[in-house]
Amino acid sequence: MDEAALLKSARKTGRVLTAEEHTVLGGAVAEVLGSLTPARLDHVGLRDCFAECGLYVKLLARYGISTDEIVSRVQRLVQGASA
Repeated sequence: MDEAALLKSARKTGRVLTAEEHTVLGGAVAEVLGSLTPARLDHVGLRDCFAECGLYVKLLARYGISTDEIVSRVQRLVQGASA
């Protein structure tokens, strides 16, 4: 992880969203931010579940990791609302 880039961005915006096409692994990001700079943080990714097989775009929508969901989460983060 590029901690310098992460910290630069977090200090500039005060917000970070991790987006992953698998299990949420944003804990490492949270550790860096928690010890070095305050920032609102949210994660997009598979929650504690086993994913099904299927069409890629449909699976992204089913598990809340589609482009639309990511945009929505970013908007909530920027507006200061709970994710």
